[in-house]
Amino acid sequence: MNEARRAGRPRPWLLLLLLAAVCACDRPPDGQAAKSEPPARAPVAGSNAGASAPPPDADSHHSAPGNESRDRAAATLEQAHSDYLSALRIHLKTLADRGDPHSQLQLALLLPLSQPDSISEQLLAARQRALDKAAAVPGQEGLVAWLQAMDCFEREDCDLQPALSRLQQVEPDNAMAWLLALEDAARSDADPAQLDRYLRLAAQADHYDDHLTDSSRETQKALEQVAMPPMTSQAEAALRKVAKLDGSTHQHDGHALIVAALATPMTFPPYRATFELCKPQAVRAESQRSGDCRAVLTLMADGDSLLAQAMGTSRMVQFAAGGRDDAYWRERLRESHWLRENFARFDSPAMLRAVRELGEVPAARAELERLGESRPPPGWLPESVNGRALITTGRLPPKP
Repeated sequence: MNEARRAGRPRPWLLLLLLAAVCACDRPPDGQAAKSEPPARAPVAGSNAGASAPPPDADSHHSAPGNESRDRAAATLEQAHSDYLSALRIHLKTLADRGDPHSQLQLALLLPLSQPDSISEQLLAARQRALDKAAAVPGQEGLVAWLQAMDCFEREDCDLQPALSRLQQVEPDNAMAWLLALEDAARSDADPAQLDRYLRLAAQADHYDDHLTDSSRETQKALEQVAMPPMTSQAEAALRKVAKLDGSTHQHDGHALIVAALATPMTFPPYRATFELCKPQAVRAESQRSGDCRAVLTLMADGDSLLAQAMGTSRMVQFAAGGRDDAYWRERLRESHWLRENFARFDSPAMLRAVRELGEVPAARAELERLGESRPPPGWLPESVNGRALITTGRLPPKP
C-alpha cells in the first residue's frame, strides 16, 4: 500500500473549526458509535448556514463586502497554516538530530501533523523508528507501547502480535491492552472462546486507560516548543472567529488556540467487538460473559476520557436495568451527560490546558466544582433522546 489506512488529519487551521467540538466532547453519545451522526462543524463566521438562500440576483451588490471579508480571513488563515508548517518542519529536524529518547517521543507525536492532508507510509515508518527509540523514556512505556500498537492496528499489512505482546507486558493491568487484542481477534474471525478469553483478561484488570489524556498532554508539551513566527492580529482575530470564541470573555492567544486544537489524540480505541460481545439483550444475566462485561464497562465508566465514561455508563445502565444497582447507574449516566453538556462552556485558556494535562473528566469535574455546579439539578435531563430514555427507564427508546 502506498498510503496508510488511516486518513490524514485535516489542515491545522481547519481543525479550529472543530475547536468548539474538541471542548464539547463531540464523541458518540450513549455508546451508540455506529448510529451516531457526525458532529456538526462550527460554521465559519459570516456564513449563511441554515438560513434560506435569497434569489441569485437579489441584493448581489450587497454581498461583495462580505465575500471580500471572508476571502481576507481565509487568506490570513492560509498564511498562518503555511507559517505553522514551516516552523513545525524545522522543529522536527531539530528533534531528529538530537536523537535522545524524549526528543524521539516528541518527534513521533508531531510527525503526523507535518503532513496534514495525508499520512504517508514513509512518515509512518519514520514514526515507528522514533517510537522504538522512545521506548526508553522513563514513565512513558505504556504510552509508547499503545501508540505502536494502534499504528499497527490501523494498517492492513502490519503484524500486530509483537506490538500487542509488548503492550500487554508493559500494561498487564490495563483493560484496554486486552480489549485491543479482542478487537484484533474479532476482525480475524477468531473462535468465540478466544474472544471471551480476552474479555475475561480485560475484566481482571484494575483500570482502563485509553491513553487519550497522556497522548494529548505530551503532544501539547511538544507543540509548545515549536518556535512559531509572530501571528498577525488579523490572523488571531480570524482564528478566534472561526473557533467561535470571538464572543468569549477570555483572552485567547492565536498560537495557544492552534496548540489546543492540535493537541488531540491521533487515534481512538476501537470498541466494535467489545460492544458486540456485551449487548445486554444478548447476554444471559448470570453468565460468565455478563460478569466480565459488567467489570469491563465499569472500568471504562471510571476512565478519565468523556468517551470512555459515556460508553461505559450508557451500556452499564442497560445491564443494570431492573436490578439492585439500577438507580445507581442511571444517576451516573445523568452525571456523565451533565459533564458533557457543560463542557462547551469551558472556553478559558486555563481550562483548555487543564483538559490536556488532567484529562477531560477530572478537568470538567474540577471546573464544575469550582462553579458550585458539581451535580446536575434535581430533575435535570440531557437533550439527547437516547440519554433521556436510558436515565428515566434504563432502556433505549423504541426504534421509529
